Amino acid sequence: MKKTLLAVMLIVFCAGSFASKSVKEGILVYDPDKIMLKKFQAHHDLTIDHVQFNGYEVYGPEGLKRYASGITDSFISIDTSRGGRFSNSVNASYPTNRDDEKTYLELAAKYPNIIKLESIGKSGSGEDLWVIKISDNAQVDEKEPEFAYVANMHGNEVVGRRLLVRLLSEMVVKYTAGDPEMIRLIDNNEIFFMPSLNPDGHAKRRRGNAKWLDLNRDFPDFASNANSTNSVQGRAIETIAMMNFHARRHIALSGSFHDGAVVVNYPWDTTKVRPPLHQMIRDISLEYAGLNSNMRDSYNWKNGVTNGYDWYELNGGMQDWAYYYHGDLMITLELSNNKWPHFREIDHQYDLNRDSMMAFMKRIDQGAGFISKDPSDQGWVEITSLATGKLIGNYPYFAGEYYKILPVGDYSFKINSKQAEGTKSVEISVNRNIPMPNGNLIHL
Repeated sequence: MKKTLLAVMLIVFCAGSFASKSVKEGILVYDPDKIMLKKFQAHHDLTIDHVQFNGYEVYGPEGLKRYASGITDSFISIDTSRGGRFSNSVNASYPTNRDDEKTYLELAAKYPNIIKLESIGKSGSGEDLWVIKISDNAQVDEKEPEFAYVANMHGNEVVGRRLLVRLLSEMVVKYTAGDPEMIRLIDNNEIFFMPSLNPDGHAKRRRGNAKWLDLNRDFPDFASNANSTNSVQGRAIETIAMMNFHARRHIALSGSFHDGAVVVNYPWDTTKVRPPLHQMIRDISLEYAGLNSNMRDSYNWKNGVTNGYDWYELNGGMQDWAYYYHGDLMITLELSNNKWPHFREIDHQYDLNRDSMMAFMKRIDQGAGFISKDPSDQGWVEITSLATGKLIGNYPYFAGEYYKILPVGDYSFKINSKQAEGTKSVEISVNRNIPMPNGNLIHL
């Protein structure tokens, strides 16, 4: 009777928005046989995270701990306001939101030709959601392939945020000094860094935003009957900002940084069905992990990679949303078991991930696309492999440009324009070692 009552209390409390999930309470469950896992998963307003061989994290609204105590005593509380599992309770060395904002502004002022700083919206408490564009003509919206890194959507997962600030500084300094690697990357692409999607959570050292909502369970989920519409209605303000940003960009490849494990997690998270171009996605993931010794030599994951659903089901995640609705191949990069490590460990994390981050960005070259003469041109493009004759897929395009990350090979692009010119067919070869604007980008 007690267990039933507690379950009913939790369900009633959690009734509300179809997408957003409160993460005000957290527990670490010891459950090596996963006996309790299905019971927690049955409550769709609970967040299951970082399933390991001996247990997992569970987050939810007030009442989670009472509910859990009614079905198991094998758990400990996670202090959701102090960084969560495996976090140092005291560490004043980390830059604040104001410190990082000052760094962005200084870099943008010093390197205006290659850096553009833009706020794509405000957080719940009014913090700017900063996006830093890196390109050879940063102030101009050029028709070039687009890449993005996003970090800190869980406020208490901070390693990726620090690595992006470090990488940004290195890139602009080396570019200015004439480094060929940086010149090739920056001159041929538009690169976007978002160090923090959740500055409110970062300031409070907690997973959720100002309203305790888990942003990585708040995006449209194509496999969910109740949440399959790509609409901003009912979502967190930070989620809406990211959705609107994607809707006006042409991002073809991106990475999302997280902590709590050390592994590369690739789509899909929400279904066991393998995503389009699965083998290429796995190869890209293996490349990132292979250049990071902590991932490559992982005890938990072979070669340091995993399919998301094979690890655990995640609904409403940004990764699946980006790939399904926008064709943006987003991969989740779990960097550190410690979500908020001592600041002195960031140097080591940068050494571990620097080459991986650069190699992943360079994968933007491994693709193909086209630019129309009419900047208002829009329609659909049908991509077919010339080697196999198999249809890769049909994809929308807009604003007279389109880019797609593809395996090395030869492809047919059948472009169905809504404009007067109608249908065009072009053949494009994808060579990973040739920057897309020079070799794999067709001007119609």
